[in-house]
Amino acid sequence: KLAILASMAFGSRLDFGGVECEGIARVRAADIPQAERLGYVIRLVGMADCEPGEDGGVRLLQRVKPCLVPKGHPLAHVTGATNAVVAEGNFSGRLLFQGAGAGGGPTASAVVADLIDIARGEAGAPFSVPVADLVPMGPAEGGNRTGRTYLRFTVADRPGVLAEMTAAMRDAGVSIESLIQEGRPEEGGEVLVAMVAHEGPERNVRQALDLLAGSPSFTDAPLAMQIIV
Repeated sequence: KLAILASMAFGSRLDFGGVECEGIARVRAADIPQAERLGYVIRLVGMADCEPGEDGGVRLLQRVKPCLVPKGHPLAHVTGATNAVVAEGNFSGRLLFQGAGAGGGPTASAVVADLIDIARGEAGAPFSVPVADLVPMGPAEGGNRTGRTYLRFTVADRPGVLAEMTAAMRDAGVSIESLIQEGRPEEGGEVLVAMVAHEGPERNVRQALDLLAGSPSFTDAPLAMQIIV
């Protein structure tokens, strides 16, 4: 769905293999109240955007991954089988398209509508332009994007762990906006630490996580989720 929408929005050639995909398997139940406390909800979001490439061309970013969405954002109120598409235009501002995304009735309605258009000879180019006119765009480097990031760490309950984490953030150029640490568990257990990083390049967050990779302080791999604005 994301690759098709990206082609319609940007006139780019379909590139299913260029979609970065990350599911919700690593999202814990504990992340939900943490997001709530910070004023967000967790949603699986598909995002597409264009950015200039180093060669002077245009690169296409396509990714599907869980994100934190502000409670006042239109995507925060999408539930059940409903799908929503938010488009941001330079002059139009934010546009919201919402409707049923699954089910026999909605699917049959869409298919029959297409068949009727074909029978009437009213079917146009599926991407508003002929497929041959779609422009090939290479994949964009996601690390170039700037934004705020939610980070969740599951760590051993022992002295020095928090200092190790903040040192990695400092060395990677990641500024910490807020930090939440849950109460102490039974001795020798694990502690959940949640951070929100100030706006900055995503590559800096990746670098910080690389610096922490392999540390015996972590009982599970860290989770990073971008914050949608």
